[in-house]
Amino acid sequence: MNNNSWLEVDRKIIFSNIHTINKKLGPKTKILAAIKSNAFGHGLLEIAEICYLSGIRHFGVKDSEEALILRKRYKDCLILIFYKTNLWEVYDLAKNDISISIYSLADAKSINEKLKMNNIKINVHIAIDTGMNWLGIGSEAALSTIKYINDNLTNLVIEGIYSNLGQAENNIKFTKIQIDTFKHIISTLEANYIHMRYKHIANSAGLFNFQESHLNMVDPGMSIFGIKPKGNYSDKGLKESLSLKTRVMQVKRICQGSFVGYGSKNKLKENKVIAIIPLGYYDGLNLALSNNYKVLIHGEEARIIGRIAMNISVIDVTRIENVRTGNIVTIIGRQGTRKKTVTEMSKILKTIPQEVFCNLSNNKVIKYFD
Repeated sequence: MNNNSWLEVDRKIIFSNIHTINKKLGPKTKILAAIKSNAFGHGLLEIAEICYLSGIRHFGVKDSEEALILRKRYKDCLILIFYKTNLWEVYDLAKNDISISIYSLADAKSINEKLKMNNIKINVHIAIDTGMNWLGIGSEAALSTIKYINDNLTNLVIEGIYSNLGQAENNIKFTKIQIDTFKHIISTLEANYIHMRYKHIANSAGLFNFQESHLNMVDPGMSIFGIKPKGNYSDKGLKESLSLKTRVMQVKRICQGSFVGYGSKNKLKENKVIAIIPLGYYDGLNLALSNNYKVLIHGEEARIIGRIAMNISVIDVTRIENVRTGNIVTIIGRQGTRKKTVTEMSKILKTIPQEVFCNLSNNKVIKYFD
């Protein structure tokens, strides 16, 4: 573990982001906090605690491991596994009152048979593919499949139904079709006397951009950590909660005509002062940031120069005074009057903030503060 570099998570900001989300919702709409994949790299238990203290009692996670970790601490919460559950896991999950997702009738039958042998039931949420062509039962087969599960697979208790919005940031027409399709499936089921406690389709983008998607549950993920979905909503309350910091390992003066780092083809055109930091592509600094990203030291911007290595990067501090070994360098976060954000980095990398979150969380201590 790299003890000279660390992540910081501002708990107060996450509390504020959850408050901002809550302001968008009606009194009967619950939040299912999508804290899958170690809470986007922020720390599963620590983020769950903030959510719990904010009044959230519903969680969505990646797999059985995350679900059982949460269950040990939270006995009174709904915990839903979003992705496919292995057959050998379902008995243990049922015993621990974990809810699972059902993606197909074949899976539903297999799980039901496994539980029947042990005379135990499990709560399930039926995943519906409303046009994203992702995991889930196709919308055209939804009614017949759910009716069969409800009538015949008595060890599965249908607790909820959900879907995923694929383009809620950038395609109004398609998103409305998805929402309408989902609502039509629900109303048809209810007309056939099949009622589910929870109906959810809104992710962060849906939550902020499409009020009609809220139903009685929403599934925010990235907005909890302050990533603003694209769209025309007016609320500016979301703030990024994550910082990435490290310390200078060494400071050097190098001469005009020198090379910096691996594979360098360009000689320096002037004398430079450089600082070497213990972060590289293993630590989530994408190679594309080489010569293309500025960090903060002493409240000033310093460009990464040369090619980022596996565990090392070099920054140009020529015009920054009094840089010393041990000085703090901020890669993401605020220093002085300046700040660097995950959103900014993701734009440079032509990717999404979620990927940056997960990459930066690799092999680092996380410090939490208020």
